Amino acid sequence: MAKWVHRDGTWHHRDSQLGSKRLGVRCLLTVGCAVSTLTPRPPLPPAGDGELRLGVGGLACGRWGVALGLGRPGLREMGSCAWVWAAWPAGDGELRLGLGVGVDGPACGIFPFIFLAPLSKRISKSLCYPNRRTDVFLVIPPKSSIKSMTKSKIAVVEAESEKFPFVYRFPLKFGGRVVKDVTVFRAMITLEDQAKKKSAHGIGEMTMGTAWAWPTSALSPEMALKTITVLAERITAAATTLVADQHPLHLASQLKPIAKKLAEELATAMKLSEPIPDLAIALALSPLDIALHDAYGRLHGKNSFDCFGPEFVGTDLSHWLGEEFIGKPFSDILSDKPSPTLHLYHLVGSLDPLSNDDLNRKIGDGLPETLEEWIRSQQLSHLKVKLTGKDLDADVGRVYEIDRIAARTFPTKQFSYSLDFNEACESEDYVIDFLERLERLSRDATTKLHYIEQPMTRDLRSRKEVTMHRVSRLKPVVIDESLTDLDMLRFAKQQGYSGIAVKACKGISDSVLLSAAAKQWGMKIYVQDLTCVGGSFMASAALASRLRGVTAVEGNGRQYCPAGNKDWESLYRPMFRILGGVVPTELLQGPGLGFAWPRNIISKKYSEFCQPPA
Repeated sequence: MAKWVHRDGTWHHRDSQLGSKRLGVRCLLTVGCAVSTLTPRPPLPPAGDGELRLGVGGLACGRWGVALGLGRPGLREMGSCAWVWAAWPAGDGELRLGLGVGVDGPACGIFPFIFLAPLSKRISKSLCYPNRRTDVFLVIPPKSSIKSMTKSKIAVVEAESEKFPFVYRFPLKFGGRVVKDVTVFRAMITLEDQAKKKSAHGIGEMTMGTAWAWPTSALSPEMALKTITVLAERITAAATTLVADQHPLHLASQLKPIAKKLAEELATAMKLSEPIPDLAIALALSPLDIALHDAYGRLHGKNSFDCFGPEFVGTDLSHWLGEEFIGKPFSDILSDKPSPTLHLYHLVGSLDPLSNDDLNRKIGDGLPETLEEWIRSQQLSHLKVKLTGKDLDADVGRVYEIDRIAARTFPTKQFSYSLDFNEACESEDYVIDFLERLERLSRDATTKLHYIEQPMTRDLRSRKEVTMHRVSRLKPVVIDESLTDLDMLRFAKQQGYSGIAVKACKGISDSVLLSAAAKQWGMKIYVQDLTCVGGSFMASAALASRLRGVTAVEGNGRQYCPAGNKDWESLYRPMFRILGGVVPTELLQGPGLGFAWPRNIISKKYSEFCQPPA
């Protein structure tokens, strides 16, 4: 029985449904739905009532296109149609709206069009309205457009690396470990578009914080650092062996097993008593991963974070995160432009003097030397506090005193604190007891607690009986050292953790993907750093400025290792000499990761990096 009847001058569906769904086809075809509003002749039933209207024609580059078609508009007559349309580009699963002028058999008029971009590797759906005649058509691009739409593959044709040591102006203590210096590892690559035969350079650097990534007792800190820098060199050198692919995300997927294998080979060659952990491997891989995204953006003359659309990546999040993310675009997690400013999270290490009463010896380098001076000189409002996780009285007293000094320095400022236990707590009870005691001592200080970071050991599966469900009902609890892959993120959520700490030292690729998963699962996202200086901090700030929902970024390199920022201040002084307690991330809108490099720290080969964004 026919589903459509004609009465009162229009067609009506027999059921109470308002419309029906129709399937389209993906490949080098654009699927759309054209709705005719001007119908001088009696309207025909919507296409799909046993028939399909197909069209073939050309699709021009940009927003404009022309389509010509032949079809079967009715049950008893043949007809032809032609139209010209305009539509704004859209990502996977997004609507394209346009307006066209056309002739359809004896009817003519203005035809509004609605396009539903097909989902990557999936069947797409078109829209239908029962009270309008609806044409479903396929537009086949001309040969020139097909060539431009074919996935262009990129390959690393050259890769090199170098490293630079810096000494801290003041030691940083966290998790029972004291750090006095750092080595910055820099990866530099040349990325080539194999189809267009053009290339671009990319640079990525990261502080090799092995005390955080590999806190082992089996190796001395010097040997752990040497191991990771050698691994980073080998990973960078292996970049030229990667199979050409479409996007840095695809190349990063190739790099992970290569990095794992290189780590195993290095551990065997050095006769290490324990394997190199995944977090340390991610740290060694991060400079190259950052360089890949930087080069890809420069290759296309765009900001790297503007190159995550389907026309660049070629698929949606499901390719990396599973079926739950079918149809989920990267725009769900990445914003169209950087946040103008982000609050700066200032670190309060376990050895940091809070006021002049705690200051035993002045450094005398012109920078603030106590927390009180830092707050006053840079108008800080966000503080990250390192705690012992073992001495309850000391931890409660430390936070209480920090809040007292902050309120005394700026009585009218709204402060926000994050607490980092660096895996030192034995149980959830310690955190509960801490919150209860701080509440009794100062309810005002408790209300300022923004989130709690990594209270338990990084290997969450080693103590499955310990969860964070009770704590997360009081304050957000996030993982940092535990965040190594999607499976661990999923397990942490099951254990009651409510957020993640994203760091550029784990790579741009994983940071974006795991943030997308966390957002989908209703978890909070925070961006921290690894005492990043110079280009590593700039990359961290660029990442933070594009992640949706992120309002602050940690930046403690300026406190402990200002020597690593000295060459950068001539270009980006506001990024390192903070004013108003915020980082001006609106400066990071150039090609690549959005920033230029100081001329005196890179070779002439990379001179194009020295041009500040317009």
